[in-house]
Amino acid sequence: MIGFLFGIAIAFFVAGPVMLIGKVLENAGIPISGGAVLWMLAGFYALLILFAAFQTWRRLQRQETGQARSAGLRLALLVALPAMAWLSVNAMQEAWP
Repeated sequence: MIGFLFGIAIAFFVAGPVMLIGKVLENAGIPISGGAVLWMLAGFYALLILFAAFQTWRRLQRQETGQARSAGLRLALLVALPAMAWLSVNAMQEAWP
């Protein structure tokens, strides 16, 4: 069931922006494939993870334990979501009749 929900989330939150960005760039005269846009979105997600790690580290350096714990939880969630999606999609593919 969770794999199905991740599939819906990917369809709306990944495929939609990829198609939109690809169409805008194509209309601007820049030929780009859906795979390239997907890699670009993955790069932005990686930057988001790096920013969350830096934010956690800075708050630990300032001895702001409560805010560091919150930033660390955000970092853990950002790292765990792609792993959960990958595992769910693999489980759904194996269980598909």
